Amino acid sequence: MIVTFELNLKQVYKNAFIFSIVGLWRNLLLTVIFAVIILGLYVLMLLMPLTLFLSIIFAILILFSFCMFLINFTVYPLIDKMMIQPYKDKEKDNQTSED
Repeated sequence: MIVTFELNLKQVYKNAFIFSIVGLWRNLLLTVIFAVIILGLYVLMLLMPLTLFLSIIFAILILFSFCMFLINFTVYPLIDKMMIQPYKDKEKDNQTSED
């Protein structure tokens, strides 16, 4: 964001705060989903000690990637609407004005 949109660090933090407020319901939904996944793994570890090893392998190999995928999947439409599309429109206007 600093390079593409020519923002300084203060503006990046300001945007992060604004996006966290605008996407509050998405953030809360993700928090609930992650809590359910972690609680499910914890219950499995308590019920079956053999699954401790499998849970660790699952967490290392799949869970981290899945969580990052969910975050990017839910946040991208908001960033696209608020930052990418206006940037593309501005670039399009600059190209038409130069022609």
